[in-house]
Amino acid sequence: MKNVKLFALAMLLAVAVFALVGCGSTEVVGTVNFSLYDSPVEGAIVRLGEAEVTTAADGSFALTEVPRRTTEGRVIVEGFPDYVFSFDLNDAEDYYTMPIEIPATQVTFVLEENTYDPNTVFDFVLTVDGVEIEHVELGEDLKSGILPPSVYEVRVTSDIYELFDVPIEFVKGSHTEEIKLNITLAESYRRFNQANALHRYAESYHFIHPDVKALLPEAVWIGAHDHAATVIDAAPEDTGVLTEWTSELTGNTYQNVATFMRSFITELDDSRRASTEAQHWVLYSGRWYIVFPERFW
Repeated sequence: MKNVKLFALAMLLAVAVFALVGCGSTEVVGTVNFSLYDSPVEGAIVRLGEAEVTTAADGSFALTEVPRRTTEGRVIVEGFPDYVFSFDLNDAEDYYTMPIEIPATQVTFVLEENTYDPNTVFDFVLTVDGVEIEHVELGEDLKSGILPPSVYEVRVTSDIYELFDVPIEFVKGSHTEEIKLNITLAESYRRFNQANALHRYAESYHFIHPDVKALLPEAVWIGAHDHAATVIDAAPEDTGVLTEWTSELTGNTYQNVATFMRSFITELDDSRRASTEAQHWVLYSGRWYIVFPERFW
């Protein structure tokens, strides 16, 4: 009987101690960081039960008199969904350390042309969900702000590149998003004819459709031009689109063929000759290529 009474007394003492500890309070200190390298969150509101504090510049916070019981925490960061979590302070002593990581993402954009010789993209506007991503210098990598992981609408607009408008998932952490831009039909036309006018025929050869390249080796293309002649190009007089067009040279039929009626002057020695030609351009794998109607070499 004596042992039973001692056991009961011990249990009562244990319950009393537990009640004192459980009903007491402790100090909670911690830091709030984004899930990115070296990214403390300044100005975040940390709520633990009824207590509330704002984080310092280094993301740190401290709260005293936090009840020693399982409770809910909430972190409020502007532009982010509230981060809700639970914790247990029953075993906490004088203070409790609480690191908090807010899921976040940051994207580095690398833009290149989808051309035979990718160049640094210029003269464009990049937006993420309508917010412009600014850059300081030409060729500099573009970084989004720190954002919650989600799917964002990424849009690139430019006068010389086709519109890029694609939803992209930004995952937790830092990562790189490579975007290849297709040059427009007008820019393809300009580069091809400018390369020919400057006698850079190896460069203009890259704009010739693969069907034609199979019949026209690069060396033959270069040799078919008179390097002593000077071509004075003029803006195309007329443009249009053929729903369907067949090249006698390749024997193939193409759909939605862009046409340019082009007038130009060729100077050779002291003579000048005015010429007019129709150029036919076909979209293939995201790029525009010229297709010749017949053999000229």
